[in-house]
Amino acid sequence: MRIRARIVKTELALAGLLALALLTVVGVAVAAETAPADSPSTPPLQISQAFDAAKAAVTVEGEGEGEGEGEGEGEGEGEGEPPPPSLDTVTLLAPRGNVVAPRSMKSVSVFFVAKVTLTEDAPAGTVPEVSFVLDGKEHPAALRNGLWQAIAELPMGTSHKVAAKAQVETAAAKVVAEGEPEPVIEVVQSEPLSFAVRFADDLDASGYPDDPFKALPGAGDEWHGLYETDSCARLVFVSALKASAVPVTVYMPNPANLAQLWTATVPAGLVLDSERAMIMLAKACDESSLDAPETAPSAEERPGTIVPGAGFWEAHLIVSTDSGKTFDEVGAERLGAQPLVMQWDGLRPTAGNTTALWGRDAMVDGDGTAGLTVIAGDAPWTRSGILLLEAPETAGRMLANIARAGALAPFQTPQPPRLVVTPGGAAGRFGFGITPATQALTQDFTLSNTGSQPLSGVVTLDDPSGVFTIKQPPEYTLEPGHSATLSLQFIPPIPGDYIAALTFTGGDTGPQTVNITGSGGAKPPKTVTVFGCHGAAGASGGGAADLLAAVMALALLALGARRVRARTPRV
Repeated sequence: MRIRARIVKTELALAGLLALALLTVVGVAVAAETAPADSPSTPPLQISQAFDAAKAAVTVEGEGEGEGEGEGEGEGEGEGEPPPPSLDTVTLLAPRGNVVAPRSMKSVSVFFVAKVTLTEDAPAGTVPEVSFVLDGKEHPAALRNGLWQAIAELPMGTSHKVAAKAQVETAAAKVVAEGEPEPVIEVVQSEPLSFAVRFADDLDASGYPDDPFKALPGAGDEWHGLYETDSCARLVFVSALKASAVPVTVYMPNPANLAQLWTATVPAGLVLDSERAMIMLAKACDESSLDAPETAPSAEERPGTIVPGAGFWEAHLIVSTDSGKTFDEVGAERLGAQPLVMQWDGLRPTAGNTTALWGRDAMVDGDGTAGLTVIAGDAPWTRSGILLLEAPETAGRMLANIARAGALAPFQTPQPPRLVVTPGGAAGRFGFGITPATQALTQDFTLSNTGSQPLSGVVTLDDPSGVFTIKQPPEYTLEPGHSATLSLQFIPPIPGDYIAALTFTGGDTGPQTVNITGSGGAKPPKTVTVFGCHGAAGASGGGAADLLAAVMALALLALGARRVRARTPRV
């Protein structure tokens, strides 16, 4: 009962204190309304701030004396609620079956790909540690283009087992016997895949299997072939497919540059239930290495310059209804309704160039006895049957729907010097909005050269009121793909509306004019201090604010003293 009485008394004291504070603030606010206009301005104290400060400073007697006595009891006796999981799924994407190569090869570079998805509860910035567990040994994976990847050189005639593994260290910790906290590791692993690395025939050394339907009997089996010429090598990848209700994606890396990855997705339903299919992909540095040399087109027929490091590609989809005794190539009619979706990552076009994907006719010829070969057609390069969805100029990724078979290549075309001004260049206008009179406001403009040649120009300012100022020299020179910054300052002397114009020269888009607008507003109103340790000279309410501070301080000291006396043991 004594403690309860103390609580009531202290609550009444606190209520009185806050009432006094509110009355003082109201009185000061009324006085501030009659203050001279030229009184110095200081930030006012919000009533809520005064209330929060007083409430935080006072601890009611009796409260807290018993608090915490039961808190913490039992802590450490159990591990508590575990945190929500961060890892959702780990999926092994490649390989999907056995790996097959020509007898001439002693080993094969097997490409491993996995996808890791996080839960919605995963903390922001969570990056798992991912590896491929191959025959019990972990091989670290690298994250490229959203996929976890690794390459392992495996000898021919061997069998293996692989799974993708991801782990993260959670925020929780468990206590071991010695009492030291130990981090909790969350681990998720994909379904394991057992596969073999074995031989098949490529008697004509074309890089393609002689009989792909015999060499790759199971869906997911993949072929790795190589054909070397005087100029460069042709890399060949073939994957066996069957009818699927979901899209199937295959992956072909560039061994010389792992940042480059080619993915091809076969849409659901394109391969029929009665068919077995093979998707055939090839890459080379020139046309004569990509196709049969005697049929390859010359470099003079190219529609532009090849994107540096990209090379030339070949894509075909063949199907058979008699286990490969005969086969047909899926052509434009079927692909027009269900095109292949292809993506190339790691492309780096030259700055100032525009990239386009081109195609050229070619056909697969041969049989299981004579072997397979790809013969180039006579038609020139064309963009027919290709829908470019994403160009590589920004992120290095090219994405396209492909409704044709044959050769593919990304050609770049140089663009003249082109000046792009942001903000305001596209619209031809920019507004500063309203800024108080006599106050400065600065806006940065970015000048970019998106062409393939250097660009030089000058900016001029037409300002009839003299309220705008260019902060940099007016001349500029921009190399291809480079940018520069120009700052424009606006200082309205009095309230009103102002206009000006910036004119930029240079490039095939110049001269460009950006109309500038801005308005000067009224000067900000004067304010007074209603709480502080020092009153501003000539400001109404300064003495009242100091009085309020003193009253609150004395009240808090008095309450603190009572709390000390209440806890002092009697003799």
